[in-house]
Amino acid sequence: MDEIALFIGTFDPFHLGHVWQIERTYKFRKFNKLVIAVIKQNPRKPGAINYIHRVELAKLYINELNFPFDIEIVTIEKNGSEEIKSFVKDSIKETKLFRTVGSDSIINIIKDKDRHIDELTMFDYVIGVRDFWDLGELQNFIASLSPEIKANFSYDILPTDFKNHLTATHIRHKPQESFTKGLITKSQLNYIESNNLYV
Repeated sequence: MDEIALFIGTFDPFHLGHVWQIERTYKFRKFNKLVIAVIKQNPRKPGAINYIHRVELAKLYINELNFPFDIEIVTIEKNGSEEIKSFVKDSIKETKLFRTVGSDSIINIIKDKDRHIDELTMFDYVIGVRDFWDLGELQNFIASLSPEIKANFSYDILPTDFKNHLTATHIRHKPQESFTKGLITKSQLNYIESNNLYV
């Protein structure tokens, strides 16, 4: 049976931190396929550029990589337990499925755990933690979960030298500098500039 990693996010834009998340996840779990699900409308990020641009920026980066697994980029309407359950039921069948997620995203899910209980029990999670992130805060949130759910979590520190500059906010404000630092690709920068994004 194939094992699929599900990576859900706004990806505004897709960048080096997401690539590192994928690489670290693969070290934990040798999955056969990665599904990148771009959220069309994320209530937590109302200022995100149109999802069509975000999908294209993800494709541009992914096309330059050489991973030992298949990658599919799809869209999902919203970021919520019901939408994710529906997406998994309709799109991903007869597979072993787990979710890769950043520490900031999983903390938001756990903070609202009553609303996200189905989502928390639906997957095993591999969490990428930025090295400047307060790891203790993440561990405290995970400790608040039931033993059954807590057993579904593993995490690793992302190997970044960029510290606070490795954020989508920094990239949106300074795309040229972000390209120079290797956070986005030349093709992404060209796309951003030619479509007047993040201005």
